[in-house]
This record gives sequence, structure tokens and C-alpha cells, in this order.
Amino acid sequence: MDVHEALIDAACELFLNTEYHKVTTRKIAEKAGTSTSMIQYYFGGKQELYEEMVRRQFMKIGEVLQSSFTPEAGIDFHKLMLGYLKIHNEHPDFPAFITGILAYKNGPGYMLFARILDDKRDAIDAIVRQGKEHGLLREDLDVDVLRIAMMSLTVFPFLIKGVLEHGHKTNMDDALMERVAKAAGDMLSAYVSANID
Repeated sequence: MDVHEALIDAACELFLNTEYHKVTTRKIAEKAGTSTSMIQYYFGGKQELYEEMVRRQFMKIGEVLQSSFTPEAGIDFHKLMLGYLKIHNEHPDFPAFITGILAYKNGPGYMLFARILDDKRDAIDAIVRQGKEHGLLREDLDVDVLRIAMMSLTVFPFLIKGVLEHGHKTNMDDALMERVAKAAGDMLSAYVSANID
């Protein structure tokens, strides 16, 4: 692994588990096995590295979205939700990290997240338009409703997972999370293809 990627991986591990102001460039560099000068060289500073790490995580989500869609078949929501599940399993702290960003309007990631969501909306809108052109998606499908529903169904199960695990009524194992993902896929499929008031 080259230094650039090592720094992004180290930043991901630290920022997802530690408050932004407690993460130093020295800690990132040490975890990556390099020096702080390499952060300056590749990214310019701590904030720029942070933003690149966040963009990289959302890039993976975008790739899952694109791979789950074909103009001929539309959106395979089961594949999409299981793909999101895989990403969240790889980085289980990411959903909580997102809520942390949303909690602080003046925080380091708030405006970046707003820009990323705008970009993702454009990507979903393009997919929806193609699906409508091929008669696969309902004509009155609301892109904003769809994307908010997608975010809710992918992020919230991981936010509630820890609380349910501390109870005694629900076994939050991989099999259950997979069933949740498939059920979410069913709900989204029903919304885009059926006439729901």
C-alpha cells in the first residue's frame, strides 16, 4: 500500500472512532507509518485529508448504486441494500459518524456532506430518469422521497443495532441484518414500481 492510501486508511480508522478535534496529524501519520510532512504533501492538511476520507467512503456507496442499476432492468434494490450492508459491515461506525456530522452545523464535515448529498441526488435523478424512459419506474416517482427513504433504511438499522444488542429480545446477528436489508429492498421496490398515495 502506498503512502497516500495508507494515510486515508489511517484517517478513516481515527476519524470514524474519535472526535475531529482529538485527531492530530501526528496520530494519523504514526498509524500510517509515515511523517506529518506526507499529509501536507498529499493533502495540504488535516481538514483536506478528512474531506478526502469522507468522499472516499461515499464513493463506495455511489459505486454500489451504479452497479445495482441497468437501463434495461432498472434498480435492483435487493442488490443495492445488500451492497450497502456490506459497506457498513466493513465500517460499522460510519452511520454514527454521519449522524455526528449532522449534529454540528459548524463542524468540519457539515458543508462537505451537503455537497456530497447534492452530488448523490444528481446520480439518483439520472438513474430515475433512465428508468422512467424504459417504463420501469412510476412516472410520479419523487427523487427526494426515494433518496431520503434510501438513507433512512440504510443508516438507521446500524444506529439502532447497538441498543438492541444490549437488550434481550433481539439477536442482531448478520442473518437478521441481511433480512432487514432484503425487507428494505422490498419496500423500495414497491415504492418505485407501484402507485402509492
